[in-house]
Amino acid sequence: MEVGGRGGAAAGLHVRVVGARVRGKEVRAVRPVIAFVFGFIIVFLVLSAQYESWTLPGAVMSAVPFGILGALDHELAARARERRLLPDPVCWS
Repeated sequence: MEVGGRGGAAAGLHVRVVGARVRGKEVRAVRPVIAFVFGFIIVFLVLSAQYESWTLPGAVMSAVPFGILGALDHELAARARERRLLPDPVCWS
């Protein structure tokens, strides 16, 4: 917030408040991390209740990142084939 020479302030007087902005950015950067950790814990507890085990949900949840990586790899390869950067796959029939 900056207040200049109008609205009751003396001519040539400038006030600049920056601390609130910096503090707000720090708080906003932490919120997604907290939400992710909380979501991870909730999903783990729900899977633990379903499988009635503490180890099986960890194995199930560790498979998700590999699935995401496989989907991204497939998408990138498809885009590369469209641009003729990769040859078409050979299909044996």
